[in-house]
Amino acid sequence: NEDFKAYEQLWLQENRAEEYYIELSIGFINSKATKTEFQEKAKAHYETVREALEQYDSYQLHLCGRLIEASIYTSVNDYQGTLEVCQRAIDFFKKKDFIASVPLQIFHYQKFICHVQLRLFDEARCDAKECLKYLEEGKFNWFKVYELYFLLHTHDGAYAEARDILNNIMAHPAFGSLPDNVQETWKISEAYLHFLELAGKLPPQSAKEAKASNFRLAKFLNEMQVFTKDKQGMNIAIILIELLLGIANQRHDELIDRVEAIDKYRTRYMRDA
Repeated sequence: NEDFKAYEQLWLQENRAEEYYIELSIGFINSKATKTEFQEKAKAHYETVREALEQYDSYQLHLCGRLIEASIYTSVNDYQGTLEVCQRAIDFFKKKDFIASVPLQIFHYQKFICHVQLRLFDEARCDAKECLKYLEEGKFNWFKVYELYFLLHTHDGAYAEARDILNNIMAHPAFGSLPDNVQETWKISEAYLHFLELAGKLPPQSAKEAKASNFRLAKFLNEMQVFTKDKQGMNIAIILIELLLGIANQRHDELIDRVEAIDKYRTRYMRDA
């Protein structure tokens, strides 16, 4: 009975931490609250579970609890604070007598994001390698890590390496099974690499590679079914690449009308952005 009472309390603490984490996750996506308001809510939830984190050695409690704590910092783009939380979580899960692959992948991935944002690219590469240890090739999270790996190379100016990643990912047998928005993210990246080629910032592909990619602007625009509806988000990247490619191809007369249309777009969709 004493054991039951003790484990019942742990079970309640685990459920509370999971509830708070889910509440924060949904709120971050759907809420119109400011970053400061979200951070205050995350702080309040963390204070509620902090004592339990110190008391119990529970996998589920520490997974959700550290994600709540990380939310305090990610909500306001405090990358250094996020890194410290992630490292505490990694140290905890590495002490387990089994491989805690899910939390280790999660917190290494979050470190990866932080190091890219801080432009600490060598550290980011180490994070990526650690993260990939816990992922199965062809699964959703595996693709997401390579999505960030691609951005790492573009931020670092390693455009040829970024193109190699993109070609390998888009040729992967599981690529077509990804959600449409994920596929479109890669196709947008492909368009920007094509612009870098036209601008002389990236050596042309081999004849075989060029034939495989065969980028065409009209086909690209027709394939953007999800992000063209994201008026204040990724649709802006689509509009910009259309302009950039027009400039690179010296179609200046065509761009005059596009610039006027973009000004109307800005007035309509981005006044409060």
